[in-house]
Formats: sequence, structure tokens, C-alpha cells
Amino acid sequence: MPRALLSLSLVNLVLFLACAGGKDEGGGGDSAVDTEPEVIDADGDGVRVENDCDDNDASVYPGAAEPCDERDNDCDGSVDEGANASFFADDDGDGFGRDSSDLLACEAPEGYVSVGGDCDDNNRDVYPDAEEVCDGADNNCDGAADEGVTVTYYADGDGDGDGDPEAPITGCELPPDSALTSGDCDDNNPSLNSNDADEDGLASCDGDCDDNNANRAAFCEYGTLSGEFKVSGGTCVYQVDGEAADPSTACPSCDFGFLSDGVQSTSSAGCTTSFSAMFAYDIDAASFKFLFIPGAGTYYELGPFPGTLTYGAGYDTLSFYGPSRFGQTYEGSFTLSP
Repeated sequence: MPRALLSLSLVNLVLFLACAGGKDEGGGGDSAVDTEPEVIDADGDGVRVENDCDDNDASVYPGAAEPCDERDNDCDGSVDEGANASFFADDDGDGFGRDSSDLLACEAPEGYVSVGGDCDDNNRDVYPDAEEVCDGADNNCDGAADEGVTVTYYADGDGDGDGDPEAPITGCELPPDSALTSGDCDDNNPSLNSNDADEDGLASCDGDCDDNNANRAAFCEYGTLSGEFKVSGGTCVYQVDGEAADPSTACPSCDFGFLSDGVQSTSSAGCTTSFSAMFAYDIDAASFKFLFIPGAGTYYELGPFPGTLTYGAGYDTLSFYGPSRFGQTYEGSFTLSP
């Protein structure tokens, strides 16, 4: 065979085999490399698989929200960062925990609460905004004790139940030798205070000389005396009228006195027709005296006699009865008016 013809036949054979091979590949031969699709984002969250730390969960990808689920939702290598809440141990069960027990978690563990600030976690009555009571403790955890609930008392030196306004005492309970009121005008004298025991509108510090009788508020100082007395066993009866006078010279212990004129009101031999006298009374001793004045500047004392001062609505009554030092018995009753 000529050489040129042989070369042509080999070329044709090669072309035939090439065409035959291409037809087999297209008709069902091995084509996996060319036809299998490339996987880019399996979970469809918009992030390529090589950048997605969990390409089977569309909620997990870089920049995703980080909920508190113990997973790395945003693919930053941390779990639940920024999503944990703070909880506080609440040992006394008052709903408030102590700040020193701060714990980060998704849910409150048993014995923990979401609110801190408890300054005494062993006392369920102590917590922020609790009612402050007067007990020396900081009940509401504001850093102060007993604010706004303490009571001011006053030293009561004379024990009359009324305190000295110049001696205040702050506390929760009434201390010994103290009082709630502070109107005592003399804390060394128990008979002077502002308590107004008889509720007549005046206390002894206001001038009430008998704060146990409501009728005495207006009649602490008497202006006039009138009445009569007699010498018992005889017929001598005398009418007396007097004006208030200072008894301090003739009767230093007396509370009040009257310089009086008396006249005989019955006719009998041996009775004095008229006289002048100081009639004086000591309230503390319930003692009544006659201090006759037979001569200028001289007092002649009869008595003392047991006396009774009866308080009335418009006037008071002074009654007496008893023997004098000379043996005669005297008795009488006088009206005292303001």
C-alpha cells in the first residue's frame, strides 16, 4: 500500500474513535464531575457554607441575634454572650437577693431572684423599699436607720409627766425620766406643768392653782369673801365681809387672806358688836385662822381650825369647825368670789 494512503487511513480511524467516544459520554457515560451542582448555602440563611458555623440551621450565622439558648448563634465563638441575665441568691425569701451573689444565667436557678439590693439577706423584713420601723435597723436598705420614724421625747426631771422643752431626746421608746409633752415651765416643780389634768382650758403653767378641779381655772385668785360664823354653845353670830389682802405678814403659810369687817347679826349680851380681822386659809394644811386686830398693827389669833374648800361653778365655799385655843368652838361658812 502506498505510504500516503496508510497515513490517511490512520487519521480517519482516530477521528472515528474520537466521535464514538464523545457519543458514549453524552449517552450515559461517567459525567459526575461536570453535572453535580455545587453546594453554596444549605440552610438558605444567605451565608455561604464556608462562613456559616452551622449551615443546617437558618437561625445560626454570623451577625444573627444571640438568644439565651446555650448555643453560638452568631458564630463568634462564644455562647450566649450578652444574652445572660443576672440573678441573686435570696436566702431569706423576701424576693430580693444580695448583690454579692450575682450569677449570669438564662433562667433563675432555685433560690435566686432577678432583683438584688438586699442589705440583710437573713431577715425577710429587711429589703429595698420595706417599711422603716423604729428598731435601730436599716429596714429599707437606704443606708440609714430609723429615718422618719423616731419620736422626740423630753426630759422630765420632776416626774409630773411633762417634759422640759430645752431637753429633747430622740428615740424609739420612751426613756426613763422623760415625757412626750414639752410644756413644763418648771421641771423642778411637779405642781407646775402644761398637762391641764382637769381639762378646763388652763394648766398649772397657765396659772391654774388647782388643776384637779375644772371650776378652779377662773377662781385661783379671790376678790371677796362673805358669810357668817358663830361661837357654838352661845348666841353670838357674826356677818362678815372682806376684801382680798396679802396674808404673808400675819400668816406666811396661807394661800389667801381677806381683811374683813364683821358685825353682830344677833343681839345678845357679851357678843362683840363689830370687829376687824384677817381671815386666812392654808390649802395644803386645810387650815383656817382668825387673826383679830384689836389694836393697830396687832393680830390676835384664833385657830387654826380644820377647814374645807369646796369648789363651785360660780364661787367657792370655805367651811370650818373646831375649838379655839381658848376653849370656845367656832363654826362658819364663807362664800369666796373671784
